[in-house]
Amino acid sequence: MPPLSDTPQIIPIEVNLDYIDRNTDKPFNLPEHVKVKQGSIIQWVIKDFRKWREFFHLRGGFESGIKFTVYFDNNSPFKWTKESSYILNRPIALRPEKMQHLVIASGRALFKGEYKYGLKLFSLKNQDEPEYDEDPFIKVY
Repeated sequence: MPPLSDTPQIIPIEVNLDYIDRNTDKPFNLPEHVKVKQGSIIQWVIKDFRKWREFFHLRGGFESGIKFTVYFDNNSPFKWTKESSYILNRPIALRPEKMQHLVIASGRALFKGEYKYGLKLFSLKNQDEPEYDEDPFIKVY
């Protein structure tokens, strides 16, 4: 593997919440394919907290909070294959005016190749079965 740059490029992948509906295949509106240079830092980022606050109040079963999991089934461009973040449904955690963004997973793309990954959303009341799961690709060149 060639030496990596000391100042890697940061590539944000925004996790947008368009209206989450059980009938949609892609509730997070993730890009289907992302190409990044080896050594780049990839971050899965939530920016619009107002939509998430509405989500908690409009949807049953998410009263206690949610868990995001970014995972790779086989190979990963990172030193990890699974990373999770939690958002608890507490007033201080869901005050959009206090938060600019939340990084739910991050990693430096160390290994070249094309990787299928998943982003799952779980209710903290039922972490056995995800509510939503998207499976896009990352290509590291």
